[in-house]
Amino acid sequence: MAVSLVALFFALGGGAYALTLPTNSVGSAQLRANAVVNSRIFPGAVSNSKMGRTAVTFSKLADHQFTAQKIRNGSLVGANLAPNTITGAQVDESTLAITKFALVTGTGSIATQSGGVSVTQAGSRTILNFGSSMAGRPIVATLATGTAPSGGEIAAAPCGGPTASNPGGIVCPGTANSPNFVAVDTFASNGTPTQQAFYVTIPQA
Repeated sequence: MAVSLVALFFALGGGAYALTLPTNSVGSAQLRANAVVNSRIFPGAVSNSKMGRTAVTFSKLADHQFTAQKIRNGSLVGANLAPNTITGAQVDESTLAITKFALVTGTGSIATQSGGVSVTQAGSRTILNFGSSMAGRPIVATLATGTAPSGGEIAAAPCGGPTASNPGGIVCPGTANSPNFVAVDTFASNGTPTQQAFYVTIPQA
């Protein structure tokens, strides 16, 4: 009887010892490979800080889990897209213009343009709104040929004032004082400010 009680004591004691582990005594080194599966992880227990870089690949994502709101701007380039995954219906045509341009007549109206360009002030200084920032982009302006008066000079600069990101910028009046606007000054051959027809192009690439 005494032997049985001693055996029972050790059996119970051994079981109790196995179930009572010191805090933090089980680490990665004590876990068998693939021992921790999804069903054993508490919901929300694995946060971003607990995941290694590149630990979550596309093969581990459920369908439709990666939406546009979860993609950082500029993180996907052409090399990341499978062939024929983008069709014409998914492309904003206004984003395809490699060069924005406008031909402005001697009366200050736009004869032709690349799209989205408007005149906000006409005269010897004409201000054009290109709808997006032209800061840091090369602005090419030339007098249109075949119009009177012939000859003269032309100068162009982005509005918004000079800054590190907008070199050569000038201050324009009112709401036009933004790099979205470009000021074009035209002069007669003797240097007198004169409204003339001109052509302005701004490469976007």
